[in-house]
Amino acid sequence: MVELVSVDPEGSSQLLPADVAQAVSDTGGVAAYEASTPDGRRVWIRDRVNDTSRPVAEIDSAAPGISGNGCVVAYSAQRELGIALTVVDRCVTTVPDVLPVGTVVDVLEGQVARLSAPALSFDGSTIVWSTGTEIRGYVRTAPDGAHELSGAFAPVSDGAVSDAPASDATPAIVTGSDVDVSADGTTVVFVAGPGEAPYAPAPANVYLWSSLTPDVDPEVVSTTPSGEPGLADSMSPTITADASFVVFESASLDLAVVGEATPIVPFVVGVDRTAGTARILVDDATRPTVSADGNHVVYLSLIH
Repeated sequence: MVELVSVDPEGSSQLLPADVAQAVSDTGGVAAYEASTPDGRRVWIRDRVNDTSRPVAEIDSAAPGISGNGCVVAYSAQRELGIALTVVDRCVTTVPDVLPVGTVVDVLEGQVARLSAPALSFDGSTIVWSTGTEIRGYVRTAPDGAHELSGAFAPVSDGAVSDAPASDATPAIVTGSDVDVSADGTTVVFVAGPGEAPYAPAPANVYLWSSLTPDVDPEVVSTTPSGEPGLADSMSPTITADASFVVFESASLDLAVVGEATPIVPFVVGVDRTAGTARILVDDATRPTVSADGNHVVYLSLIH
């Protein structure tokens, strides 16, 4: 059964931008997406269980992320000073129509080349966001509390880690919009690579960092047999709820997981962190997503 999610409160289908971004809760009951409206692009929340469709208050809002339980929605909003990471908890508001104005968690001043959708833990207490030069984490310690910056990190060309503030982040490194986080908010997978533009001229690679070992540098997941980053792009990392299994797509035939195989690029890789093994799950495929329990992987097949 196919269900139309992008509908207004009257149930009419909405106009979506060509580069629409969307997110869905772990249960599939709540979806967040961008829609084009007469007053500008705006993030909408569709609650499939309660049959409600509500927009966020801010116009020029985009790139939503949603917590696993479907309550907390974080998104980017254009403000006078720059791009604001904004958060609203739809489960604690009694407003029946438009969601209340969200709380600003962080602001990137000046021009931003692209918007990155944040990744949220299951309960929404942790938010992870790529600024383009580093990955920032925000945590709220109480359900009714505010999210506060808990740390920032950015892999640099020698594989080290920078925990310096944004003003001192390494400008030669681009952290991309592909970010995911485990259900408890401790483990982050993300994409990064050198270049003034995203991953140009050098390739992107998939990294993993855990707040359980904060002094350990981000780990390169898309590695060659010698442990170095791959020489072609690896993208779209996704992680299970318990952080035991990571899935990503790659076009890098020099990865250790390829071995003597001859997969059609791009191909989807699964990494079992508990067993310390990796394998190609499917080739000629892109944009994978792994289920919370790791038993299911959804991907876009390029086979015609």
